[in-house]
Order: sequence, then structure tokens, then C-alpha cells
Amino acid sequence: MTKKTINKIHDVVVGVVWEKIGYDEEGYKGSYKIFTQFNIDQVDNNTTFIQYKELTKKDIIDWIELVTDQNQVNNSILENMQTCKNNEVKVVSGNFPWEV
Repeated sequence: MTKKTINKIHDVVVGVVWEKIGYDEEGYKGSYKIFTQFNIDQVDNNTTFIQYKELTKKDIIDWIELVTDQNQVNNSILENMQTCKNNEVKVVSGNFPWEV
């Protein structure tokens, strides 16, 4: 997470690097990793604000889900899995470099 002081309010979370990982039924993995910057334009003493020390993982996940298109994220993960499948070359016993 990235935090800073804004309008004399300390430890305002302004962004977070996050990753979502998925696996298909065959065990292929896909992931999506990005930095999401939060809108801090409205941060002032009148803002409903969760103190940094009171933040939970769920709070951060909720914020991320509010500002990202989760369908796009999930589709990217599925595409990543398909790329792994398409580029996979299995090596079977008898073809290892020390056996050839």
C-alpha cells in the first residue's frame, strides 16, 4: 500500500498493489497484478474515514472492487491460463537432457 498525508489527515491510503490468482480444474494458474490508485480528491476533515490502524484486508478488497471491473480482471486471468496451456510442452521420461 501507498499512504500519505492529505489535507492534514495522516496515513491516507492512496493506492495499493494487488494480485488476484485463479486456477482451473486442470490446475493451470492465471493471475492479474496491478497498482490501483484511489480517488483522494474528496479527502478532508468532513470525509468518512477509516483510520489506517483500523483498516482490514476486507476494506481494501472492497475499495478495489469498487474501482475495478472484476469481469475484465477475471477474463484476463482466464486468458492467462489459456496462454499457459497453449505454450506448454510436456517432457516425458526418456527425453530429459541427462537421458538423451
